[in-house]
Order: sequence, then structure tokens, then C-alpha cells
Amino acid sequence: MKKLFALAGAAAFALALTACGELGGLFGEARETSGTLAEPADGEIIRSAEELDERVAYACENMLPAVKARLRDIRVWDELMAFYEEERDILVLRGINSLVINYKTYAGYIEAELVPEYEIYMKVTDAYKKRDSSPLSPEEKLVFDKAEEIIKNIPKSGTTFEKVFAIHEYLADNVEYDYSVNDDSFTVYGALIKGSAVCSGYAQSFKMLANMLDVDCIIVTGEAGGDKHAWNLADYYGEWYHIDATWDDQSSTKTRKYLNVSDDIMKRDHVWNGSNYPAARGMKYNYYRYTGKNVSAPAALEDAFDSAYSNGERFFEIVCSYDFKIDDLAFLSKYGGSVSYAIAEYGDGTLLTVVTD
Repeated sequence: MKKLFALAGAAAFALALTACGELGGLFGEARETSGTLAEPADGEIIRSAEELDERVAYACENMLPAVKARLRDIRVWDELMAFYEEERDILVLRGINSLVINYKTYAGYIEAELVPEYEIYMKVTDAYKKRDSSPLSPEEKLVFDKAEEIIKNIPKSGTTFEKVFAIHEYLADNVEYDYSVNDDSFTVYGALIKGSAVCSGYAQSFKMLANMLDVDCIIVTGEAGGDKHAWNLADYYGEWYHIDATWDDQSSTKTRKYLNVSDDIMKRDHVWNGSNYPAARGMKYNYYRYTGKNVSAPAALEDAFDSAYSNGERFFEIVCSYDFKIDDLAFLSKYGGSVSYAIAEYGDGTLLTVVTD
């Protein structure tokens, strides 16, 4: 069975799981009918799960409400469900909340209708692109209106970095991690309307807003910190970068540690199946490099900190792109009050975080 990333560059893909890794309750349900299906399938008989998967992919890419197919027998469907159970990342890329099959058995084949249910933010993005929100439910319309309100403050003529940065900052400033965990916690509705969500809500929101601003963005699922986790990959002019808005919003101070990073940096504390996603090799648009928060000598570090402190900054982050040593922080002794710091490997440098009173 081949892995399907080829279609992920198109706009309509998203998180397909109710949580980070759990399939929706109706996923895989098969319903045999004695009635007539809405339309006959074409004459081709599908004999493998791979062929059927291509039909599902086409439906998701085009946001079709259903797709017809003529199957050899119901075992083709069972094989596809087994494949999806093994390769859940594919469902994440397609944005299927549930998938059922209605079918009728004939001599030598079955006539089938596959019915996907898409995530809210998939429907909202589609409605925005078509300039028609009339098909949306009241709940979906709330998300649509909120998303429009957010992106009105982000120039569509801006650069990809400006758009991605604005979305990242909005989520960090307006969404809190939801430790109570309820059904809305996993959705864009929880993140943007209720202001609280878990990783999938952050990732869904990021992808939806990015796609509405014409930034190609997908959702990645894997593990981080020993738990199932979701984050994003965004395309910068053919070069992909990881963004984890959830992990950048896990403390009282806002970090940009996971804003536009490479596979090498992400692999230090995140795990995912790289074969299902584009490689992220660049660092040109990494937040610290692109904004100049990067120094190449101890003297430059002290100068940068002095300037930030003088401007009232009490949370300071910078990448030291040289052989950093703890002794390079001796200058901190001249500042009164409480001073704490943390260091971490960051690509070919060291990420330094300093918090002062």
C-alpha cells in the first residue's frame, strides 16, 4: 500500500482525529441497504484497498459529500479500514471526522457510497474560499465569523512569515491550553470560540487561518513529551517549516522556540512518521534567525541583553551561534533582583532564555 502525501499540497486537508490519535466514533461503519443508492457507480470494479483509497482522497481534496464506487466485495472496505488504522497520518491530512459506507450487494460486486464527514474548520475554509457561508451550521458560522475577524487584521499581501507570525501570536495571546478536556477541546470551535483547546484545536486553527491567508499548511501528528500530539508544517516558497503553537503557549511567558524550525530541531523532543510528510530542512525563516535574535559572540550577547532590558523586556530569548559557555552570562550579575536562565541545544547553536524581575 503506497503512502499518499502527493495530494497534501492542495488546500483541503486537515485533522481527522477526535483527539491526538483516536478515530471518530462512526469511523469505518458499514451499512448495508435494501434500497437504491442515490446514483449508480461507474462500471469499473474496484478490487483493492489502494484503489478505493484513491477515491476517498479525491473526495476529500474536492470536499465532496459522497463518492460512489463499485467494489469486488465488502472485504475491500475492511482492508481499507485496516490500512487507515495503521496509517492514521493519512486521515489527518484529509480532514475526515467520520467515514461510513452504504452499500448494496449484487451478484459478483457491491454498489457502494462512501460518505465522509469533514472537520468544522475544513468546512469553514471551503466556505471562505467559495465566498458562501450559507451551508454552514450555526456553530460553524460562529467559527467562520471569528476567523474572518482574525484575518482582517492580517494583510493578505504580507509575506508568508508575517502571516504565520501573526497567527502564532494570536493563538498564544487568545487561547489557553485546556487541561479539563471536553469534546470542544479538540476542535477549532474550542480554540477560537471558547478560547481553550488541546493540541489538535491549536493545530486545526493554525491550518485554517493559514489556508484562508493562502499559506499552504498541513497538520502533523505524532508524539511529544511522551503523549500523542499535533502541530503544523507550513510551506515557505517550497521550503517547509515546523510550527508548534501549543508548545509555544505552555507557560506564563510566550516563547517562539517552535516557530519555523527544521526537522533536526523538532526531532529533539517530537516524534512523527517522516515518510508521510515533507522534509523540513531549512532555517532561513526560523524566528530567531529571521528577526535577528541571533548572536555570534559573547560581547554581542551582552549588548543584545542590555538593549532588551533597557527597553523593558523581562523575558529574553536569543540564539547563540557560537561555542556558548555559562561564563558568558557573568554580566547578569550586574542586574539586581531575581534572574533565572535556561539553555538548550538549538540547531547548530544554543537557545538562551533569561527571565528577570
